[in-house]
Amino acid sequence: RGATDPVDGIVALRYSLQLTAVQLTALALIAQDYHTRLDSLIDPVAAKATARGGKLTDNELLTMQAVLNLTMQSTRLATRDAALAVLSSSQQLKLRSLLATGAVRSTPIRE
Repeated sequence: RGATDPVDGIVALRYSLQLTAVQLTALALIAQDYHTRLDSLIDPVAAKATARGGKLTDNELLTMQAVLNLTMQSTRLATRDAALAVLSSSQQLKLRSLLATGAVRSTPIRE
């Protein structure tokens, strides 16, 4: 898929954040929805390219890529926000602290 899953960074820190089973289940559902939404964005683009024998004009390709990139970014940000909403305020603070100290390289939240 190539897109960074904004939930992965949080789940990777499950022990440090002391995530509960309920939170992990909620995060798994959010991640599943994220991937479903990405697939629904990519499938029509792939179908159009396939139907045309993989031959798209440069303009078509650039336009599709620009729209896809913006939509994927919006989807990723909405997913990140949904994942953060699962965390308690103290877990969000802990996550920010871990990010600030460089304990994690992937940034699932804005500073």
